[in-house]
Amino acid sequence: GRSGALMSHHIAMMALSRMLSGVFMWYARHDIPCKPWVGEIQHASYAILGAHLVHLVLLADFGYYYVKGIAKAGLGCVVDVEIV
Repeated sequence: GRSGALMSHHIAMMALSRMLSGVFMWYARHDIPCKPWVGEIQHASYAILGAHLVHLVLLADFGYYYVKGIAKAGLGCVVDVEIV
């Protein structure tokens, strides 16, 4: 697929937002209350951090092509993502 410069920058900033949100949730994980379903496991913080991790893994593919495109053609580049 192909992504224009403005859309690429928007997706990259959303990835940065997810990273910063994940860092915040990591430090706030002890402040999230929940009723344990199994034993004493606090599942809410694990679910939130897991969702952030999955989102970052999915964005990592785009991030690779984004950084590669910027290194090659500068900030006005069109990001080409190879579809396998």
